[in-house]
Amino acid sequence: MQIVSLSFGRFPEISDLDIFFRHSFLRLKLVLDISIPEDKGFDFDKIHKNISVFFPNLQKHKCWANLLGGSVSNRERKDLPFQRVGGITDLAHLVEHMIIDLQATVGQMESCSGLTCGYQEPVNRFDLFIECKDRRVATFSSNLAVKMMKELLWDKNLYFEYSKLIQLAKCLYSEPELIFSLQKLSQKLGWQKEELAMQIRELISLKFLNKEFLLSNSVKRRVKK
Repeated sequence: MQIVSLSFGRFPEISDLDIFFRHSFLRLKLVLDISIPEDKGFDFDKIHKNISVFFPNLQKHKCWANLLGGSVSNRERKDLPFQRVGGITDLAHLVEHMIIDLQATVGQMESCSGLTCGYQEPVNRFDLFIECKDRRVATFSSNLAVKMMKELLWDKNLYFEYSKLIQLAKCLYSEPELIFSLQKLSQKLGWQKEELAMQIRELISLKFLNKEFLLSNSVKRRVKK
């Protein structure tokens, strides 16, 4: 699984494909390639079970089928956020819902609509269109969702403490000034500084935090003191 491109815009050409898309909202467009070796395969149920540990609200998502005129999806399994169609399309669709959930959790979006579109050629490429209100949160959510999915596809397990990573991102989104006072931040979260530093490095790698910005502002604050 690989992110081909990530961009933002209105993308009016897809507005009529989802009746819940709001014209006033900015949209994320994530182009995603999914390639699974024939001898490897994947167990979607196991992947979904592992993901649900970090995204317990997925089963509360209301997913509408757009293939036949926008009728509501009649899900056979209530623990899944959408009706399965099979193959890698389910993986792309699950990534869409992970991004929606992350934006709601970290960026405090009260509602969010998305759409997964498959290509006829290449057949392993998908466009994910998702509403967003903060580009940084949308970028982080996309990077984290794809990273977690890749780990599950290749390693079958998630080793990083992603719940804490999401908790930290949510905290810093609500109180961004805490990033310049690591002692206060570690006390607020109840973490050791070493653990906090590790999680901050991960937030930088996932584009939630900007290393150059942090260094620049850290120098400015020391000069003022």
